[in-house]
Amino acid sequence: MTVIKAIATIAGTTAGATLLGGIGGYLRGVYNPGYYRNVFYQGHHPAFDPVQVGTGLGIEQGAITGLVIGVLVVAIVAWYDLKRARLAITDVA
Repeated sequence: MTVIKAIATIAGTTAGATLLGGIGGYLRGVYNPGYYRNVFYQGHHPAFDPVQVGTGLGIEQGAITGLVIGVLVVAIVAWYDLKRARLAITDVA
């Protein structure tokens, strides 16, 4: 795996998970606003907006999850490529 492919993989998984997390948080804030009101005690304040809280938390958690998944995928592929290269060297010798 090249460096460009590794960066693209990490960026792609981060962007995709961020989008999915934001959509999921938004939908939970719209269709189940009581969830965020119960999680955060200040949720009973009149200025509390569960849609904004859900969207923000979803984006944040999605970005972190996507970043971790992307790094894991790159690490696994790099390990596999290294193992395959070492086997190829020992087979030639």
